[in-house]
Amino acid sequence: SLIIELNGMLRRLNEAFEEQKRFVSDVSHELRIPITIIQGYVDIIQTWGKDDEKLLVESLDSISAETSNMKFLVEKLLLLQTLGSGNYNFDLEKIDVNLYLQKAIFETKLLTQQHEIIGELSELTAFVLTDRSLLSQAIRSIVDNSIKYTNAGGSIRIGSRYNTHKVFISIKDSGCGIPKEYIQRVKERFFRVDSARNKNTGGSGLGLSIVNACIMALGGELVINSELGKGSEFIIVLPRYNFIKF
Repeated sequence: SLIIELNGMLRRLNEAFEEQKRFVSDVSHELRIPITIIQGYVDIIQTWGKDDEKLLVESLDSISAETSNMKFLVEKLLLLQTLGSGNYNFDLEKIDVNLYLQKAIFETKLLTQQHEIIGELSELTAFVLTDRSLLSQAIRSIVDNSIKYTNAGGSIRIGSRYNTHKVFISIKDSGCGIPKEYIQRVKERFFRVDSARNKNTGGSGLGLSIVNACIMALGGELVINSELGKGSEFIIVLPRYNFIKF
């Protein structure tokens, strides 16, 4: 029994070590790209840009954009680290799910005029005890993905349903969908289904990994249903407030 336990511990340590190596490698890769671009524009300014106002402005704009991207990436990595370490300071409050989602639907309509935004809220309501900031971050990230990967004229449906113990918040789009073999992997840090598509739409590959981390930290689960070419549904499952036990 001791040998079995030791082998299990060594296996888990090895998996954690490999995960850490992959994480460091991914972070290094993600930071190397904007740093290289910034260095390139600095070289251009030093070589030709000082005497070419148009080139100087273009270079400074690009440096500013890449700096903002790096700042955003570092902030997301720090959030992932804080959530993973269990040191996040939660600000829990009781939230009426339907009232909360009505506001989310209104805000989504402000974000895009090229998609049909449809509310499919339950006639009855329920409450969750949650951190509004984390939940908002998760929902907005999913909505942002749906807008990016759904062609103009497509639809995004935001809905709610409940059972005795759980609340289900659904965001469903009519976009390009995710290949079946990648549905679980999209929750991994820096994973991209299609790197070329990601280059066109922007993003670091951290979006759904942060959504998953936020939902797990809230005691919930992120369920993804998707079919290539037909769209995706992201379901946030949270404990219903009435049945949370302390």
